[in-house]
Amino acid sequence: RAEAEFAGRERSLEETAQQAAEASREATARLEKVRAELDAASADLAGREQEAAERERRLADRQTELERRRAETAAAGETLAREREALAAEQKELGGREEELASRRDVQRRLTDELERAAQARERERAENERVKAALAERERELDALERSLRERLAAPPEPAPALEPLPVAPAGAFTIERLERLVDEHEADHPERAEEWRAYVAFLRDFARADGGLPPTFDGLVQEVFGEVLG
Repeated sequence: RAEAEFAGRERSLEETAQQAAEASREATARLEKVRAELDAASADLAGREQEAAERERRLADRQTELERRRAETAAAGETLAREREALAAEQKELGGREEELASRRDVQRRLTDELERAAQARERERAENERVKAALAERERELDALERSLRERLAAPPEPAPALEPLPVAPAGAFTIERLERLVDEHEADHPERAEEWRAYVAFLRDFARADGGLPPTFDGLVQEVFGEVLG
C-alpha cells in the first residue's frame, strides 16, 4: 500500500510538476509578450517624446518667428504712422498749394478778362480811329473843294447882290477875325461837327483881314452863310 501510495504521490507530483512547468511556460510566454508590449510601448513613447520634442522645437521656432514678425509689425506700424504724418503734412501743403493755385487762376482769369476788354477797347479805338480818319479825309476833301470854290468865287467879279430882305445880323464890314474866333470857341462844344469847318474858314479869312482884324464887306455874305447859326 505504501508503494502504491508513493507511486500515486509520484504521479501526482509529476502531474503537478508538469502543470507547474506548463504554467511556467505560459507565464514566461505571457512575460515575453508583456515585455514585447512594453518594448513596443517604450519605442512608441520614445517616438512620441521625439515627436513632442520636435513639436516643441517647431513651436519655439514659430514663437521666435512670431516675435520677429511682431517686431517687424511694430516697426512697420511706426513707419506707417510716420508716413501718415508725412502724408497729412503733404495733404495740408497740397491744400495750401491748391488754394494758392485757385487764387492764381482767379488772378489769371481777371487778367485775361482785362486783356480781352483792353483788346476789345483797342479794337473799338482802332475802328473809331479808322472812322475818324475816314471822316477827316472826307472833311479834307470837302474843305479842299470849299477852298477851291471860295477862291473861284473870290477870283470871279462880284455879281450884283439880289434884293433880299435884310438879315438880323451885323452890318456889312462889321465882322472881324477876333469875333469869329470867339464865336467858334464859344459854340464849338455845342456844334462839334462844325468846329473844324469854322476854324478852317477863320484861317482862310485871316489872309484877307485888315490890320485891325476887320474883314472887307465882300465877305459879309460868306460869313453870314457859314457862321449864321451862331451870329445871334
